[in-house]
Parts: sequence; C-alpha cells; structure tokens
Amino acid sequence: MPEGRIEATQKAFNIELKQFGTDNNIEVALENIDQQTDTSKPFLIGTMLQAPIEQADLGFTERMQGIYQVDINYQSHIGSTEINRMADALNQA
Repeated sequence: MPEGRIEATQKAFNIELKQFGTDNNIEVALENIDQQTDTSKPFLIGTMLQAPIEQADLGFTERMQGIYQVDINYQSHIGSTEINRMADALNQA
C-alpha cells in the first residue's frame, strides 16, 4: 500500500524528533512502536493528533490539520528545571 499524506507528515516529524533526541542525548519513543522506556531516565514521546480532514469543495482542495505533540517525561520529584530546559530546546529546534 502506498504511503499516504498523513503517514508521510508524521514520518517527517518523527525523523526530526529522533534527530533531536540523538543531538540532545535523550531517548525518543514513537507512537505505535514497541519500545521499553525506563521512567527513571528522561525520554520524549512524539504523537500525531489529527483533526478531521476537510473534504475538497469548489474553490479549494482537501485540507489537513493536526498537532504533533511531544511529551517530555522525566522522573518525578526532581523539580521543573530540567523539563523546562528540554522544552526550551525543543522550541528552538
């Protein structure tokens, strides 16, 4: 089956997130991929949240919308400094 636009879009974001993880020495878990995560070590989770597709009509073609969400997971009781630093690094990537 050929790759669809939604899958291609998610793959593009996944590739960038994996590269970010490599560059910043943090594990990345992707949606629907079996991966053991250790909650004592920080990791990121990338998830595609899709909105309904607007079907093509006169005057425009099909529109796709959604959000690529990245969850930042750190162990509890360590404060917010490390999480905030990672959020800042993601925002600048």
